[in-house]
Amino acid sequence: MSEQTIPLAGKKTILGTQLNCVPSTYLDDCHMNNTAIEVYGVPWDEKSSFLQGCRDAPAKIWDAFNCASANRCTESGLSLTKPELLSYRGMLELSSGDQVVQQIERAASDIGAAESLPIFLGGDHAITYPLVK
Repeated sequence: MSEQTIPLAGKKTILGTQLNCVPSTYLDDCHMNNTAIEVYGVPWDEKSSFLQGCRDAPAKIWDAFNCASANRCTESGLSLTKPELLSYRGMLELSSGDQVVQQIERAASDIGAAESLPIFLGGDHAITYPLVK
């Protein structure tokens, strides 16, 4: 699938940047290039302005992904049950307070230096900045 056929691809966001979409064949490309996809949980909600509890989301998301009622194949038939393609690496070990942002940033930097493609599941939306910084 070309990027032009993906809805909203190439459109401008409210910040004026271009929206880039991942084609549905992306996982197939990772498999063909022997790129492992590693999923990490970021259980943090300390900066939540209203209710606490989203720190439990990474584990719940992974549990739902592994639910017996789910199909773990892509549209092209690639099985995501292969641990060499997709693996859950657990939760980041985080403390509390102001140092958490630095811990997330350091973990993302260390993980990003590997040959794998990391996916981070949150938690509070505040994890985004240290992950992409």
